[in-house]
Amino acid sequence: MKIAVLLTCYNRVEVTSHCIKRLLEQEELDCELKVFLVDDGSDDNSGEIIRERYPEVIVVEGDGNLYWNGGMRLAWESALALGEDFDAFLWLNDDVELFPTSLKHLLDCYKKFNKLMPTIVVGSLCEPLEMNLPRTDSELEELCERCTPTYGGKCYSKVVPVGKLPLSVNDFNGNLVLVPDVVTDLVGVLSKEYTHSFGDIDYGIRARRRGVLLIRAPLIHGFCKSHPQPWADKEKRLSFRLAQFFSPKGLRFKELKHFMKVRGVGNLYISYLKALLRVFHP
Repeated sequence: MKIAVLLTCYNRVEVTSHCIKRLLEQEELDCELKVFLVDDGSDDNSGEIIRERYPEVIVVEGDGNLYWNGGMRLAWESALALGEDFDAFLWLNDDVELFPTSLKHLLDCYKKFNKLMPTIVVGSLCEPLEMNLPRTDSELEELCERCTPTYGGKCYSKVVPVGKLPLSVNDFNGNLVLVPDVVTDLVGVLSKEYTHSFGDIDYGIRARRRGVLLIRAPLIHGFCKSHPQPWADKEKRLSFRLAQFFSPKGLRFKELKHFMKVRGVGNLYISYLKALLRVFHP
């Protein structure tokens, strides 16, 4: 089995490097990984440093205007352009710290469900804790009882609790997601309509409409600190929040309009005004 791992980064080379280190140290893995990293115009020489530390990683240069959705789409397109027959594509945020057997557990879930129907498998992440990284199922189960989930499978826009059993979800965060090649054939790659946000949720919606099952895998798979919307951060000045709201990483009206059309529910203008009000009253 061959998996293309997709990442994008910007100006946090040590964070990115640590993520790749944990990825390449995965245990009990019976597959081949090929890593594609988009360096989106970093000023800290992220691309060159990663090439030196991990020569096996394929670094793709971005123009500095890709952000998350554009960077991940370019990584995916680069993997497809290579012409190799990948069995699946793993989305991985570069601030995720994987546990030693995380990919093994994701692949176990993938193998179980994709025998029945095309299935996207979503990993669960939690707030970092001061502890040795869990390896065994019993250690992971114990962590499930006390961790605070941050990203993963979602139902009705809320991250679902972690658990010992797989769970069907309606959408997901794109931090740790395994997409089989058959789903790529059905749905394609991330949409060009988005810059930073919405691309992961949009992909889940389009996949479900093509009969793809979305499954949150059992247990917990890594640490990833929660990052609230900066434009709704009450600790920041209003001028900062406004700048963030109208930035490429904020809430672009055109992109929200496309997303609302894909989702098919809700009022565009009310949704936009509610978000804008949070800038003034976080």
